[in-house]
Amino acid sequence: MGNSSNGNFYIIMKNTVEERELGDFVKVGFKKEFCGDASLISNIDHVEVELYRKTASGAYQYQTKVTLNASNAWKWASALLDKAMTGGDEYTYYIKETGAYTSGGDNLLVEFDSSAADYTPLTAVPSTASNSVFENAFTTIVNQSTGAKWPVTGGPGFKMSIILMTLAVAGAVFLYHYRQKIRTYKHDAS
Repeated sequence: MGNSSNGNFYIIMKNTVEERELGDFVKVGFKKEFCGDASLISNIDHVEVELYRKTASGAYQYQTKVTLNASNAWKWASALLDKAMTGGDEYTYYIKETGAYTSGGDNLLVEFDSSAADYTPLTAVPSTASNSVFENAFTTIVNQSTGAKWPVTGGPGFKMSIILMTLAVAGAVFLYHYRQKIRTYKHDAS
């Protein structure tokens, strides 16, 4: 900071650029696969996945949200990402799936067991890797439909299933005791 001849202060700013090489960067990618109930899978319009990074001793740092859908072939490839912090600690990149949405906006992720439900590490490749090497290193997120699940809302479907199960158990107990009485009656009659 300086002082001009008329008493005004002025600030001198120096713009510096840190030179970096391609070896300072990595690329990551992932793709989506669905398995199981085809009727459920056909309702999925898009999925949302969050990208994080962290060092061995650091916390997860949110990077971006990625949307996968049919128009991007359910795949995503990063641009160049930092390989390490300025201090030298290398980053590991992670994904976490947050939603599997219908075109109406309903999140059906609870209907699937996702391989990326929690922080899932990605395979980083050098920034100079060929496209074929890069795509072979993509992490696959698999969503397996869970099939029939108990209703979680406690709505009429849940209440009806409880009533039907109670009636089935009561009917089985009644039949068991009824047959026991018939056997006892036949045994006493002879």
